[in-house]
Amino acid sequence: MSRRPQIARYLATYAEPEAAGITLEQSYEHLVVIPACAEDQAQLEQVWQQVKGRYLVILVLNCPEGKARMQLETRALAVGLAGNRQVRPVSAGTQLLTGAGPDMLLVDRFSPGRRIPAKQGVGLARKIGCDIALSLIHGRRVTDPWVFTTDADVTLPADYFSVPQPVRDSNAALVFPFRHVAGTGLDLACQLYELSLLYHAAGLGWAG
Repeated sequence: MSRRPQIARYLATYAEPEAAGITLEQSYEHLVVIPACAEDQAQLEQVWQQVKGRYLVILVLNCPEGKARMQLETRALAVGLAGNRQVRPVSAGTQLLTGAGPDMLLVDRFSPGRRIPAKQGVGLARKIGCDIALSLIHGRRVTDPWVFTTDADVTLPADYFSVPQPVRDSNAALVFPFRHVAGTGLDLACQLYELSLLYHAAGLGWAG
């Protein structure tokens, strides 16, 4: 059954303003949404380095009000990402970066007048990216109907987008297997944190 009427209704009623007016000439097989605030550029570009396929990275650069240093670092990240890529404005506050690596839709939520409210943070940034993703899928600019989303400090596997069809058919959402790599002196803390996440998921499964 087609869900296009429901998606159109959601986009018209509940989507963030950035999702409107996004028009791309290119088409993609997949997309992935990444919110980023004051991230290291080299670390960020490591996220998708191994991933195969023709895909679009929707990068929501965000920063709250009252965080001057984070605002400067996020602006520097935006400048650095655009430095070795071709830049084309797509809509107000959104640019398409092409050239080095995968195409990137850069969403500005760090400049004055565009910053994320302090109490909404990364959750709103991720919703903005996912609403844009849904709009592009609905507009048939992306083949894969799944919205992938991750963080700016991870390393993704080469087969990240290769979700088997039976798994797709029987699930509305998925959480990929993950492993935390600790820094110096943080091994136990990372292990305990990861165990708590896995224990919570196991408990939900046990409870049905």
